Amino acid sequence: MITPAYSGIWEENPDTSTVIDKWVRTNIHKAKIFGTETTVRYQLNDKLLLEGGYNYTENQNITTEGQLPYYPGESFFSKIIYNFKLSPMVGGSCFVSLRTTKNRSAWDWKPSAGSDYTNPDR
Repeated sequence: MITPAYSGIWEENPDTSTVIDKWVRTNIHKAKIFGTETTVRYQLNDKLLLEGGYNYTENQNITTEGQLPYYPGESFFSKIIYNFKLSPMVGGSCFVSLRTTKNRSAWDWKPSAGSDYTNPDR
């Protein structure tokens, strides 16, 4: 996985009236990613199918022992599927689905306005 890492202020900036951060791409060499997913299906009749499920994923940067920049968290979903036949040879289906997530996060690498430019963890 390649992630941006703060590398200080861009010293070669030709416009001395502005401060530009310098970010470089770095590799995460070792990571541990694991999770589980489960789905339950129930056929109500020959036309209606219900589905529900749960996903959980965990991750860790082995080198820093911190979380990876993107954390998918947990998600729950449900779906109602309607199957139909237009003729003996032609059929179709349509569905309505609902998905919700919990504890999802993405690393915000962009510094906030007015931050201390000497602190890479801002």
